[in-house]
Amino acid sequence: MLTVISDTSVISNFIHLNRLDILHTLYDHIYLPPSVFEEVRRLPVKSLSLSAFQEADWIIVKSPVNEELVENLLAKLDKGEAEAIVLALELNADFLLVDELLGRQEAQKYGLSIIGTLGIMLKAKKENLLASIKPMMEILIDRGFWISKDLYQKVLVLADEV
Repeated sequence: MLTVISDTSVISNFIHLNRLDILHTLYDHIYLPPSVFEEVRRLPVKSLSLSAFQEADWIIVKSPVNEELVENLLAKLDKGEAEAIVLALELNADFLLVDELLGRQEAQKYGLSIIGTLGIMLKAKKENLLASIKPMMEILIDRGFWISKDLYQKVLVLADEV
């Protein structure tokens, strides 16, 4: 079983897409630091996915132990990203789910394997959990998720949607 930790962005994106089921299918359990759980729980969205998130027994809330490292990371990152990175290190995570560039860069400095929303969508399509990625990317873009034109095209090519 994989050990997967998530920051807020990936979970919230799949909640907004009403496709939290994809995360559950790909990853048996996902660990969240308390700050990430609370941030997601307070999302201003009314959806079945948010209700499912709050009731999910496959989401495990766990606090990182190394508060000093969390404090050091707070100079560069928000609390959720900092706690998620520290928790990923402490649990020797297989993957850290994170989208934000600074969070990704900091996680890579610590040797963590990262995957973001688009990578998860590609994995889901490869495993026949999604018929198409393009409509989902369009929904995310409409709600403010930034994807460069080059990355958008690259994802479509990788997904065989061009």
